[in-house]
Amino acid sequence: MTKAKSRKLWRPSRLVPCASAPPRWLSIGALVAICGVAFGLRCLHLLANDHYFLVTPDSYYFHGMARLLVNGETYLYPTHGAHLPVHVFGGIIYPVAYIAKAFACLTPLSTAQTLQVAAKLLAPGLGVATTLVLYFAISRLYGRTIALLSAFAWAIAPVAVFHQAAGYLDRDCLSLLVVTGGVFLFYLLSSPQIPTGAGRLNWVAGALVVGGIEALMYVEWGFVGPVILLAIVVAFFLLQTLSNLLARVLPSVLREEYPTRMLIAFGKGALRSLPGALDRLSGRILAAVLVLNLLAAALQPTAFYLAWKHVIGILTRSTQEARTVAEVQPLGLQDLSQYGFLLIPTIIGIYICARRRNRPDILVLAWFSVLFVGGLFAVRLFLYAAPATCVLSGIGLAALLDVKGLRPSLNHVFAMLFVNLRGLVPYLRIGLGVVIIIITITSSVLFARSFASNPPVAADDEWYDALIWLKENAEPEAVIMTWWDYGYWIFDIAQRVPVADNGRHTDDADADIARVYCAFDDTEAVSIMTHYQAEYLVFSKVETRVLPRISLRVFNVAYGDGHSIPPELRESLYSRSLEDSFHSDTSLQRMYRSPGSTVVILKLF
Repeated sequence: MTKAKSRKLWRPSRLVPCASAPPRWLSIGALVAICGVAFGLRCLHLLANDHYFLVTPDSYYFHGMARLLVNGETYLYPTHGAHLPVHVFGGIIYPVAYIAKAFACLTPLSTAQTLQVAAKLLAPGLGVATTLVLYFAISRLYGRTIALLSAFAWAIAPVAVFHQAAGYLDRDCLSLLVVTGGVFLFYLLSSPQIPTGAGRLNWVAGALVVGGIEALMYVEWGFVGPVILLAIVVAFFLLQTLSNLLARVLPSVLREEYPTRMLIAFGKGALRSLPGALDRLSGRILAAVLVLNLLAAALQPTAFYLAWKHVIGILTRSTQEARTVAEVQPLGLQDLSQYGFLLIPTIIGIYICARRRNRPDILVLAWFSVLFVGGLFAVRLFLYAAPATCVLSGIGLAALLDVKGLRPSLNHVFAMLFVNLRGLVPYLRIGLGVVIIIITITSSVLFARSFASNPPVAADDEWYDALIWLKENAEPEAVIMTWWDYGYWIFDIAQRVPVADNGRHTDDADADIARVYCAFDDTEAVSIMTHYQAEYLVFSKVETRVLPRISLRVFNVAYGDGHSIPPELRESLYSRSLEDSFHSDTSLQRMYRSPGSTVVILKLF
């Protein structure tokens, strides 16, 4: 692509497949409204008072760590083998803790109250910030119309609502914003059309900015965040170079008549044209960033080796995490369905970008494609394609809602019914776009209201009351045994030590706890609890969804349908403890039973 041609393609008016951009004042008003929708949807689940406000298991861990940091406390956590808090655990801990401290200085609220306020507001605030970043970046790439539609898609997409909802304190709510900002900064700093004032040293500024963002993500998430950002920019550079190369080589190849000559012409043309096809500025920035990464790996060879081993384990499914943890399972149709009807404009956007192949289109396609492929190995990677997916959706919506050249007259429409049915196609296209928006908004509102009302997304009221009972009645040094899904609940709300939690649960520990659930002889359960020095045992009806997995570990047969206790486990300790009357010939006694009979706590005396 020549410099003159790339300048023409840079103009938003040449890239927007719809009518001219709305006036600036209207764009500002629409953006404010979109930000309000984004914030409101992410807080909507708080209106349902049937669950604790924190959502996702890992959020409880980060909230518990932030609580320790705010209070200046340390805690010996056996599953980590270290006193907490320790600085190697980053994520969202420090922002939550420091925001809570700031609120405590400015308001009469206690630190516990300000911590709760910070935990509720931080993720929705990051959702609004991501919406703004998308708008301002896309307005430079495509103009205000597509920028507004992309921001709107991010505001209402269920996958974005969930991962930046109030009480979501996992790394993703912050990492999504950082990755999005990093990708756009790389693109803008590597664009010859946007000078940075550094002249020929633009690549130095770009490398330092991208390297700094990678360093921030490393502190916040370890090696995973920098790898995601690096994969996107590498994919963009390669796809941009390939597009430039094909544009230079294909005309001469297509002039040949025979396949053999076409291959020879392609090979000669590729070798001759490759130097000119390279996207030089982005290549320089990328090369500098890669050098910085190699230097960082050389300074921490052990961490680099462990990271590489971790990646290989996921690719080969040879580790327990790769086999059991949901976020590193392969991408499925259910994960794609999280976008709902926005998939329709997304597919349209992919088609438009693939056909035009302008520089911004190649960025969005590379971003989406590389993380889609990564998601086939670990679905969590595909989450980071969500910003690109929303941009593609915005492009598709802009094409569907294009009103340029239409005559908004009923007489004209009726004339089309009798004279030229093909003339109705633009109206049907616009109607499809409007229907997609209405259905997506409706489904997003319903999803945002109800997604946290079912465990284990959040602890329901009966689980929360049971955890508070443990906090108030269990000995401070007590060890609690339950299935690992609820380990972080034990750590954060009950403030006790779990035998296994969501981050540290070995195959042996999982198998032993599964034997406790399936024990027909209570002495077997007592023996296992004694081995792990556990004094309390917590069962709930929520575990019926994982009974097939639990029974598979014990009997090599999966019993149950995930909705009820199967007949094969009716006489197990788990089943009997949930019944109205419970008796054990051992030293196990039932100390607590929730009003709805869904959670019980047994104590070993």
